[in-house]
Amino acid sequence: MHIRVLIPSYNRNAEIVLGLQSLLAQSHSDWSAVVVDNASDTPLTEYLSRCQPFLLEDTRISVVRYEKLLPIIQNWNRLLDHAENCDYIKFLWSDDYLHEDCLAEMLLSNADVISTGHQRVNQDLKVTGTRSYKKFFGNIFMNCLLKNYFGCPSSVLIRKSALKDIRFNIRNQYCADLQFLLDLKCINNCSSEYLTRQDLVKVLVHSETETGRLKFTPRMIRNKFQLSLRLLKYW
Repeated sequence: MHIRVLIPSYNRNAEIVLGLQSLLAQSHSDWSAVVVDNASDTPLTEYLSRCQPFLLEDTRISVVRYEKLLPIIQNWNRLLDHAENCDYIKFLWSDDYLHEDCLAEMLLSNADVISTGHQRVNQDLKVTGTRSYKKFFGNIFMNCLLKNYFGCPSSVLIRKSALKDIRFNIRNQYCADLQFLLDLKCINNCSSEYLTRQDLVKVLVHSETETGRLKFTPRMIRNKFQLSLRLLKYW
């Protein structure tokens, strides 16, 4: 099963190296990765050629640079334009990296959308905690009202045939990832499975992420309310 790993990048040249290295170490080797460089100040290929040239020597890794800077959610949608010639797609955000068995273990599931928890790490790459997305109740919509049941984008594997025309909602910055996965579940009637293992994905936590920047702002409150209305519609 071929997995297409989709990686958005904007001024995260140094951070993205760890994610690419974790891909090279995967026990499941049938993957390809495309990094979409969203008009970074220093082109990613220039940085890698200078600092980590071996990453560009692996033909499974490609970098596509766009000179027009897009807002973050629109760039996520631009990622999906590169989800081709594959059986599954996997997002890997530029601050995150994977356990060597991540792809292999996620492929053991037959679900359309496979998700797992993750470990949070600090700038020194020390684990500071774990995030589990186990259900509180049987109803998936109630779970999403209380907590992101599916997990962060890097914790999800999606069957390509299930994707169809679902895209991220550019009007809901704070909850765009959760709404995307809910739309897959409800509009496209996708099956889903949560894996109990929590060390398959490592997520670097800092205040410069999109959710960190929007946390406790009026936009966050408005976006969560919008998501709640959507959940009620699906329920």
